[in-house]
Amino acid sequence: MWGSVGGGFLLPPASVTRYSSLIKHCMPEDAVMTVRKQTVSFTGPAYAYAQSLVEEGEYPTVSAAVSGEMVRAKAARDAQAAVFAAEIARRLALPLDQWEPVGDLAEVTGETRAHIADLRRAQGGGPTR
Repeated sequence: MWGSVGGGFLLPPASVTRYSSLIKHCMPEDAVMTVRKQTVSFTGPAYAYAQSLVEEGEYPTVSAAVSGEMVRAKAARDAQAAVFAAEIARRLALPLDQWEPVGDLAEVTGETRAHIADLRRAQGGGPTR
């Protein structure tokens, strides 16, 4: 566990050092050193999870656990977004003769158009079908 001994601080466990390098890798250089104090509220299970990470020695404090796990979540979302963007780019790069038809435009949008017409009628507008 973290703490102070004779006025000095204990070194973090190896796992905390590992997450420190992950944080530095995933965040811009200037963001690593920036600390912003903010009061937040957690559900019981969320706080228990953060506390368990501290108790297991993964992070020195609940604050560090929350920050570290948010960095990991952001990295995962960024990775998913990159995969999605690459797939969109791949599909858009296909020649037009390789595109798959999705059907007649009226057929594809018919239910949506009917729903919009129903909404307009419900709001006092005239028939639009």
